[in-house]
Amino acid sequence: MRNNLTKEATETTAGDIYMDLVAIERYLWLFKNSLRNDLSDGQQKLYIENLENIQNSIEATIKKAARVYAFFNGDDPD
Repeated sequence: MRNNLTKEATETTAGDIYMDLVAIERYLWLFKNSLRNDLSDGQQKLYIENLENIQNSIEATIKKAARVYAFFNGDDPD
């Protein structure tokens, strides 16, 4: 797969990475506030959901960062 990001697409991707990091920060805040030893079933579900959100955000951010890196280095990110 060739990386054919334009300057505009690179700027958009950089903005997406920023927003992903903001989302990760929010998920971590929610996660931190949900940590308790006596979690109910609903709270445990929220706990797991927050962990999955963090994982998904990190994975998406890494993929976007790889595309931007490849754009500037002429590499193929895939």
